[in-house]
Amino acid sequence: MNGLTIIPKPVAAIDATTDWFIVRSDTIRTPQAFNSVMAVWQPPLGIMNYDGYLGSGNFTFVMSPNANFELNAVETKNPNWSTRNYKLNIDEVQLYIWQQKMSIPEGVTNYFLDEYHIDTKPYSGNTTFDVPVSTRALIIFVQDTVAGNNPLMPPSMFKVLDNGDLTLQSIQIQYANINKPSTPWTSTYTPAVAANGTSLLQLQQRYHDSYYESGIDVDAVGCESFADWMRRGPFYYFAFDKDMSNNATTAQIALTFTNQDLSTNARIFCCSLKRRTAQITTAAGRITSVVTADA
Repeated sequence: MNGLTIIPKPVAAIDATTDWFIVRSDTIRTPQAFNSVMAVWQPPLGIMNYDGYLGSGNFTFVMSPNANFELNAVETKNPNWSTRNYKLNIDEVQLYIWQQKMSIPEGVTNYFLDEYHIDTKPYSGNTTFDVPVSTRALIIFVQDTVAGNNPLMPPSMFKVLDNGDLTLQSIQIQYANINKPSTPWTSTYTPAVAANGTSLLQLQQRYHDSYYESGIDVDAVGCESFADWMRRGPFYYFAFDKDMSNNATTAQIALTFTNQDLSTNARIFCCSLKRRTAQITTAAGRITSVVTADA
């Protein structure tokens, strides 16, 4: 490259450096401005996925923004991120609500909602989590302890800074007297030999199994690519079809990684996919009472 033109022009001379980098503007998603981003976010609440009607009533959404949002909401590859040479401003937040006039029958209506219960602990090879009695699936991943306080590792990535998350050897979960997978088979990933495909294939099986268990594998409705799964950070999904009389609330997780540093720089997350039932009583077109319980 013979030359580089920068617009707008820097207001001061920039010293020569060997670790310079470029942040490309996203002109596809945000053509209205180089450094402005518009996004639509849906709260992870079971009622947000319900596509039926609700009676009129008083609804309250309580938002608790993270005071450290400038580090939580930004991702950078700049190793000198601590200089904080950027500023993030939230211009406005809008709430979109669909309203429709219709006749709502009176009485009690049951809503079966899928929700998540998330718990985290310092990484250990053998960890026990308390999970809701209505748990139908468990999702496991590890994340660096600096996530949320270092823009090199945003909370949306299930990774550790040194890619130790890719060095999983074995994983097995015991819940409701069921072991998943039934055999704790060994996998490996060695970047130095990944070019021959052998190392990658073993992680590809983990990728396939996770999406197959969730029901959104490539043969069903489609999912993210293997490359994106590794780039964002591997997660491991296990579905549990248990008897209705089984009230198990303890999940035992056995994990082994070749990267020994995970014991000091990573946390393990256990996400429980649970079913919650909401009984909503409607009278004269208005909601008069709501009772919820794990189903």
